[in-house]
Amino acid sequence: MFRLITPVFRLTPRAQKTFTSVSRPVSASSSFTQSRRLFSEVARYDQYEQERVTQFLKKLGMEKYGPKFPTFQQLMTTRSYEMRRFEIPTKHRKRIRKEVEQYKQNLRTEFLVARGRLFNKFQAQQLKAEEHKPPVVAVTDEQRSVLFQQTMQDIKNLSQ
Repeated sequence: MFRLITPVFRLTPRAQKTFTSVSRPVSASSSFTQSRRLFSEVARYDQYEQERVTQFLKKLGMEKYGPKFPTFQQLMTTRSYEMRRFEIPTKHRKRIRKEVEQYKQNLRTEFLVARGRLFNKFQAQQLKAEEHKPPVVAVTDEQRSVLFQQTMQDIKNLSQ
């Protein structure tokens, strides 16, 4: 009368491996090595982000403000009033915001151009597919009845 309710989600094999590996004892050296490796990857990513920020601000001649933006995304999303808290002068804030908006506009344009190329490629593939379709021939009712009679005659001849 009562059914056992099964869970809706299932763990992926990788997740199962992760959860089962937690229950096993891990040596201190392997745990330390894994955490050190993770720490070095995070440090490399942070360094890469900081280099992107510095490179962007260096084009404007304002690399001294690089340490105030830990990530490139923060540089792209920081508003003028937030930069004011960082004690960046008004003239520099306006210039940074102008360049950020121009950078975003260039990204949008590149995206639209790429999307347009993909769309044009898709249209070209559809046109090629339509070229290979056999032409549709219009058949009158008289021709259809003649073809039907001939087909029926052929079927009778095969059955005899």
